[in-house]
Amino acid sequence: MKQFATRSPFAVPLFGLALFSFFGVLAGCGGQEEIERYYVDKPSAGGAGDSSPTSPHPNGMAAEPPVGTAANPHEPAVATKQRLLGAIIPRGSQCWFFKMIGPADAVAPHAEEFAALVESIHFGEGEGTTPTWDLPEGWHQDPGGGMRLATIRPDPDDPALEMSVIPLQFRGDDVEEYVLANVNRWRAQVGLVEIDASGLAEEAAAVELGDTTATVVDVEGMPASDGAHPMGMGPMGGGRD
Repeated sequence: MKQFATRSPFAVPLFGLALFSFFGVLAGCGGQEEIERYYVDKPSAGGAGDSSPTSPHPNGMAAEPPVGTAANPHEPAVATKQRLLGAIIPRGSQCWFFKMIGPADAVAPHAEEFAALVESIHFGEGEGTTPTWDLPEGWHQDPGGGMRLATIRPDPDDPALEMSVIPLQFRGDDVEEYVLANVNRWRAQVGLVEIDASGLAEEAAAVELGDTTATVVDVEGMPASDGAHPMGMGPMGGGRD
């Protein structure tokens, strides 16, 4: 009877494993595997609730930088106190808006000059005439565009600071209510609460200009951080100022 040699079922796998190990050793001798290095920001002392740029994101990625860093260079990192100088002058079917708004420190040197300009405003004969005014020394007036009659710049070294002059048609029945609504809109732009008609007499000045009266506003405060009251928001009744 023929004898058949028996063969273990694990012989081939074990032999293959040995060859794999042998060639693996040879490959390892050919050179050193490159080591990748990863750097993780050190958490700040503020702990998990800290939102500073050096704090790591929970998933290990860098946190978004706050507003005001290189990622958002056009937005202030810290809110700046704003000051608004304005005059609302109703005359017939029109209402004229003179407004300057900007950082309180930049507006302050021009407050008295603004008041002098408002006092110099003069309307000619007839309801629809365009007013004229005297520019304070050093101020520059540019032609208007769109709804603006003019753009006036009080400081040649600060072109961003400007005063707008805008006429709007008044179609309401109550001029006093219209003026109050726009004063409250201006107050909201610098983060102030609304006032009523009695508060308007205390918070605003009345300047007589011939056959009409200018309501002059001088307010300052911190603007809403959520941008709820952008500076370009139009006067009540339509338009922009």
